[in-house]
Amino acid sequence: MTSFSKAGCIILSFAMTGPSANQYDASESKASVFVLSAGAEPTPPALLSAQFSDNAKSIYINFNSPTNRGDKGGAEFPCSDLFTFDTDPSASCMFLSTTQVLAVLSKAATTMIGSEVDLIAGKVFAECSDPDAFDCSSWTAAPASSTTVDGPATPLYPTPILTGATTVSSCADITVSAMSSTGSGGRKWTAFQWSFTSTASNTTRITTYMEDLNTKLADIALSSTTTMSDFNQYLELNVPTENLIKGGTYSFVLTLKIFFDNSASSTVIEVTVSSNSVPSIMIQGGDKRSMLRPNALSIFAEAFGAACPGEQAKIVPAKNYNWQIKDVAGAVQDFPSVSIDRRFFKLNSFTLIPDSTYFVEVTVIDSDGLTASSSVEVTVGVSPLVAIIEGGSKVVAPKSKGVVLSSSSSYDPDAYTNPNNDNTEVYKWSCMETAPIYGAVCAGLDLANSMDLPFDESMMNTLLGDEKSRTLSFFVEYVKDNRKASGETYLQIESSEPPQVEIGPIWTPKINP
Repeated sequence: MTSFSKAGCIILSFAMTGPSANQYDASESKASVFVLSAGAEPTPPALLSAQFSDNAKSIYINFNSPTNRGDKGGAEFPCSDLFTFDTDPSASCMFLSTTQVLAVLSKAATTMIGSEVDLIAGKVFAECSDPDAFDCSSWTAAPASSTTVDGPATPLYPTPILTGATTVSSCADITVSAMSSTGSGGRKWTAFQWSFTSTASNTTRITTYMEDLNTKLADIALSSTTTMSDFNQYLELNVPTENLIKGGTYSFVLTLKIFFDNSASSTVIEVTVSSNSVPSIMIQGGDKRSMLRPNALSIFAEAFGAACPGEQAKIVPAKNYNWQIKDVAGAVQDFPSVSIDRRFFKLNSFTLIPDSTYFVEVTVIDSDGLTASSSVEVTVGVSPLVAIIEGGSKVVAPKSKGVVLSSSSSYDPDAYTNPNNDNTEVYKWSCMETAPIYGAVCAGLDLANSMDLPFDESMMNTLLGDEKSRTLSFFVEYVKDNRKASGETYLQIESSEPPQVEIGPIWTPKINP
């Protein structure tokens, strides 16, 4: 750490060097720093900024300089002790550092982007770096200051998900569930709207039904007295059979909006009204799944035997569930389910092929022999490579001992060889000095593209040179079939043997009562 012998204004000049110099903007090569004398009173801190967390359920409040944490330490406390938070008087706060506070919003919060956060005067002081050496008791408390709340770093959007049977009986209601929808940010939806299209010749009755339903949902969204729980009874769309036409296909979409005014619409779910009393199928989790090859796959379907008035109730026994999995070309794949319960389709991890899409289809047969089918689209992504340099983030060794930097623990989580790609594993090493000269080239070092980098005693002496200590930063780029991952470690070479540290268990005698 740099120290200064005198207080006052210091002008710092700097220049970019080293292999990564072009990655930085060096248009401003000077900076001024005002250095206080030891124990001098700094300017009282003030609010700098406030920002919603990515899940919108809390706010990060930032100060422009270190504080004494308002004498709260790291404990949780009512935000109203230090802040005026009109949009959420019940918020709970905790200092994460001397410059940052986490405010967890309550369910009654009305805080929005642009809402004001005020620091109460006289509650917070500048951090006293050494209270034993300096008397900080007479320092001036921070005056009142304000800031407004910014949106999250990653914008929050709702995720509407619809599930339901794709075929219903001629006398059955259509039921579409939105219970798997997420992304409300802990608040009630500001818009919750169903829309539909149909191939039926007459849609007058269902149109009236859906318009009435959307009017009720709009009233809940706009009312200042309603809460998220008021939407619960509408999370399942139930269209009575009297509004439906036999043989018609109905397509439904749900659009949700949150308090940030961000909205999103679900994928379309199509439901056909059969001319017969066919069974209905409900697949939990929606009709689209995303996963990686190391993950296991589990899909659960539940079928209900349909019966119109005057007909005997039907059943769909578990043995009458039949599954198959197809690729995008429609070819059936030989991936049998490992589940004993035939209502489940399960595959072990490392079964499906990365960068592929599959369609898992279930067909059920009721006691009258009538069938119904439903499917789930499963997308298998490609896992990122993992680059590892053994020995941790830093290796300290004397010049008299050889060292091996090994990347042999690097791996491909998919454990899959793609016949269409170059699967050769390549290890590309690079080196940069970080001390005593940051950014200097690692002189005398010839880096081979191999899994291991061995340094014998002679090479260790060459790398150290005339210095008592030298630190080098080594990077490895692990490459396989168009994917890349990087790892880094520091090699600190000492002219003499460094002290050894050993961590062992604490032994205490056992005393029987």
